[in-house]
Amino acid sequence: MERIFIKLLPIVFLVGSAYGTASGDLSSSLRPQSRPEIPSQEEQLEDTLKRAKVLLDVLREKNWDRWSVPNHMFRVPAQDYAEDAFNRRPEAGTFSVSVTNPETYREVAFYSLLFVRRNIQKGNGPEGLVSSPTGVYILAWKNGKIETGPVEDISAVPHPYIEDAYNFVFPGMKAYKNAIHGWYVRTDIP
Repeated sequence: MERIFIKLLPIVFLVGSAYGTASGDLSSSLRPQSRPEIPSQEEQLEDTLKRAKVLLDVLREKNWDRWSVPNHMFRVPAQDYAEDAFNRRPEAGTFSVSVTNPETYREVAFYSLLFVRRNIQKGNGPEGLVSSPTGVYILAWKNGKIETGPVEDISAVPHPYIEDAYNFVFPGMKAYKNAIHGWYVRTDIP
């Protein structure tokens, strides 16, 4: 019996050492670990804006060729806290670059709606679900400027090549003056 104890003692000690305990006591290493604290929305936005600046610089170096930039640069850690599960997926991107409508987005490098909450509710009538978005968008201009603005300022224009599709347009864009304003609460967009 004594020989079995002597043979097991080094095994317990080695396992304990692997978990960082010199005494061989595994109880502290097997305790549930606390989850890291979720950064505040302000901290997440600040971090996302820093990463947007890096992405903007890389896109400029690559002559605005989105496909020459690694995909991981289009996703930030704050994406893990997105409003819905679809946008929390590992392959979901934070920043959008229009590759189907370059004419509308000639002056824009990319945008993000990560900090917009849709606030979807069931409507009382034929409209079904109604969205009342809140929050801010991030917009990176090809001139190097990055800005944020309230989601209420986003408008929409018909997509030039895809029927019944719309593109977001932002204040300062040439297409903004002819856009559909207040689209985010309307249910009757033609």
